[in-house]
Amino acid sequence: MIELSKKAKIIYGALDMLQAKSPESAVTSFALSDFISEDEDLQNHDYVKDIDENDFVNIIMELNIHSIAGILNGLYAKHIIEKTDPMPMKINGESKNLRKYYLK
Repeated sequence: MIELSKKAKIIYGALDMLQAKSPESAVTSFALSDFISEDEDLQNHDYVKDIDENDFVNIIMELNIHSIAGILNGLYAKHIIEKTDPMPMKINGESKNLRKYYLK
């Protein structure tokens, strides 16, 4: 595995915990954001557990939908994840064209 930043490790760990391993199980950046902010077990993931607890908390507090999208694009550029074509979805009553992401 390519060396990743702490933020990228958290995103990778979340994708793994969500079982996003194929186009059928791929998740949006919004689903990732929700999972990261709500799942207490993420810090125990093998790829994340080496991150200091204070760093982990600070990182998840800083992550927003735009930073998650940027990290996902970086992981895609490094050929670590794949993405789907944009699909129309409703988020908070607003129609958006969103991609889904999954691990290679």
